[in-house]
Amino acid sequence: MRTLPDILREHAARIGDKTAYRDDRRAVTYGELEQRTGRVAGHLARLGVRRGDRVALHLGNRVELVESWLGVLRAGAIGVLLNPAASEEELAYFLDDSGAVTVITERSLAQLGAVQRVIVVGQEEPTDGAITFEALAGTDSGTAPRDDLGLGEPAWIHYTSGTTGQSKGVVSTQRSGLWSVTAAYVPAFGLAQQDDLLWPLPMFHALGHSICLLGVLSVGASARVLAPGASVVEALTAEPFTVLGGVPTTYRLLLESLRETARPVPASLRVCVSGGAPCSPELRAETELALSAPLLDGYGSTEACGKIAIQRLDAPHDDPSRGFPILVLDVRISDPSTGAEAGAGDEGEIWVRGPGVMTGYHNRPDATARAFAVCRERLSGFKVPDEIYPTAALPRTATGKLARADLAEQLPQRLAAERTTASAALRERLAAASDAVLDLVLDVTARTLDVPVPELDPDVPFTLPRPGSC
Repeated sequence: MRTLPDILREHAARIGDKTAYRDDRRAVTYGELEQRTGRVAGHLARLGVRRGDRVALHLGNRVELVESWLGVLRAGAIGVLLNPAASEEELAYFLDDSGAVTVITERSLAQLGAVQRVIVVGQEEPTDGAITFEALAGTDSGTAPRDDLGLGEPAWIHYTSGTTGQSKGVVSTQRSGLWSVTAAYVPAFGLAQQDDLLWPLPMFHALGHSICLLGVLSVGASARVLAPGASVVEALTAEPFTVLGGVPTTYRLLLESLRETARPVPASLRVCVSGGAPCSPELRAETELALSAPLLDGYGSTEACGKIAIQRLDAPHDDPSRGFPILVLDVRISDPSTGAEAGAGDEGEIWVRGPGVMTGYHNRPDATARAFAVCRERLSGFKVPDEIYPTAALPRTATGKLARADLAEQLPQRLAAERTTASAALRERLAAASDAVLDLVLDVTARTLDVPVPELDPDVPFTLPRPGSC
């Protein structure tokens, strides 16, 4: 598995003239995408964005979202993808919680919190000290992009919907994001370079991020992104798309429009993918009949950085209970009260693990503590970790598996460093404790001899009063 900058550079060299993304305003080729995102990365570094800083992406479906997303990654920073329709109150919370130092947006923002710099898309003369996006993407910064963010380092933050409480920032890496492409989209429906995707869903959302951004870019495909409210049927019947994305509502509205307009669907369409909610057998059957293409359903979550399971293109579609989906992650149905695997027909919680799972919730140590508590309550004793050492990245093989031998070699060095740090901290605590004990001895001695503490000599064992003090 390679990093996205590596993949992008290869595409630019091999298929540089191919259109990568297009919207209703403009298009960008792979060659242009590599050049423009490199410029953005260089300018961000010049403007003070450091490695690991958070940069908020407050944009709708447009080519500049792709360019911003890649530019931030190439600068070694963490992209925080935000809902452009979020309220001012929600946006203020996201910016404050993420600690974003820069925001790339389409409109003026009332509450910026700790944001130091605003970059505006689509405005020639921004106000209040903002910078135009084109000033970054269209000019040479004189600084090369870092392009050094590892596969296992934090790359993006997506905020949950908050249906079960306050929205939490889900931290993902390039490895966890690309896992769905490798284990789901390519094997399930053959996503490949020759594909042209029509994408009407929000790109900031985990599903859009997984398929339209990561999926398309990693295989060198093309995508047409639609703005909210745009007609899917008009776009679909205007160009020879091969893949259509949506949620069940997308396909219901599309079927209604096709019945009203009777427009012919291009024969190039080979597969439709759905997510976000279960797709009923009736809707699937009607969609497949109208579009002459199979409709594949999938299940995922923001914390899974994409898909948990997805239907196969070659699976039987007349009966959704037949066949077996591709399990993108290891899945277990567990009894929430005991943690034991649930029996056949029993209800339970879905537990998943694998390379696609998030690294954690941003700025949520309480959630991490609860997760470790669950480990101790529900895991076998020999599986509970004795000690936990946080690390920026884990060594992995070319296929993404944990390189245990390399990790074992690193462990003695890590433990030695931990022991040095612990010893220094212990010496500091002992020194502080020694001072407290000495103060106590001097105080008791002074009261016993009925003399003031300043008249006692702390450097003399079994301290006696100074000559002439009695």
